[in-house]
Amino acid sequence: MNFNSKDREPCSECLLMQFVPEEARKEQVPCLHIPLSMRGETLENLYRTGTQLEVEEAVGNWLRATIRQLEAEKQQQASAKLPS
Repeated sequence: MNFNSKDREPCSECLLMQFVPEEARKEQVPCLHIPLSMRGETLENLYRTGTQLEVEEAVGNWLRATIRQLEAEKQQQASAKLPS
């Protein structure tokens, strides 16, 4: 998120940090270590071994799945707050 940004904020303030495994949070670029698939692929892995298309597909799939999960959690919390 901070790539080429003049107004870099600390990674610890980034919303993506909630998806970074605990052991990778001290890395120079922690978000590169977010698992994007069930196989544990990360951007760091894909940048070294994958094609641009594979990177884009993995990130797109992860984003869509994460959005669905967050929306489901939000809906579940809203349903729990409704009076019986």
